[in-house]
Amino acid sequence: MTYLRVVPRDLFNEGNLLKCLGRVYICAEQSPLGDPCAHVAVETGGAWCAHQDQSDGSLWLDGVQVSCLGYALRCARPMNSRDPWPLYVCEIDGEEIDPVDVFTDEGEFSDDFRALCDSLPRP
Repeated sequence: MTYLRVVPRDLFNEGNLLKCLGRVYICAEQSPLGDPCAHVAVETGGAWCAHQDQSDGSLWLDGVQVSCLGYALRCARPMNSRDPWPLYVCEIDGEEIDPVDVFTDEGEFSDDFRALCDSLPRP
């Protein structure tokens, strides 16, 4: 953990981050073949640990890996967001990118996220 947790704020922020990552799994499972998001995977490699980016306050989890076509996507959640599905991709294989919203307000993969997945080189 890279920050001092405060109750109840961080219970809600971390809980929402977990909810969003669970939604990534569900949406990927429901994506039809041919959809670039059908290649999205959510996996765990051990204990989950929340971290905070000191530059912007966003939260991300170590130990839960989101990927597309084998490329690691770092997904983060802005601190204290009031959006219904506040998750964005900020890194691909450790390289920073301009943030891309993962979801629409309805909790479906956004067009920008679909375009990101579609733009990744096929292995």
